[in-house]
Amino acid sequence: MGLPQRVRRDGPIRFFFDESALGIGQVMATARSDCVFPTHPRSPIRAGTDDADWIPEASSRGWIVVGRDKKIRTRPAEWAVLAQYPLRMLVLTTVGNLDVWGQLRVLVACWDRIEELSTAPAPWMYAVTKNGLREMEYPR
Repeated sequence: MGLPQRVRRDGPIRFFFDESALGIGQVMATARSDCVFPTHPRSPIRAGTDDADWIPEASSRGWIVVGRDKKIRTRPAEWAVLAQYPLRMLVLTTVGNLDVWGQLRVLVACWDRIEELSTAPAPWMYAVTKNGLREMEYPR
């Protein structure tokens, strides 16, 4: 058995982990070259960027956004931006009390289904839970 292959660092970015999921984003970016987060060298979105500013950027690039902020849908300003800029979004909803390892286990358990969804056109939003994926209402 040989050594694991190195993760490519020059392929297309497909997944953006927002600051609410920074820890899990860092782990995923270590394992997968298509994942970035706000402090990642390949991310044009910097740490501390307001949701209203990074959402249009992520939307224009066609990224799938992963976050833990389930309240993003209840804030009028973010709701309006989401309605204007179609995203494909995964919200880790039942992992609030889990450490990064627990969050990673939940996310990876759903990964095959996430890959199936990754080709579906925007907008869509799914909750990622211990029981799998559940479609959420996307603002229109």
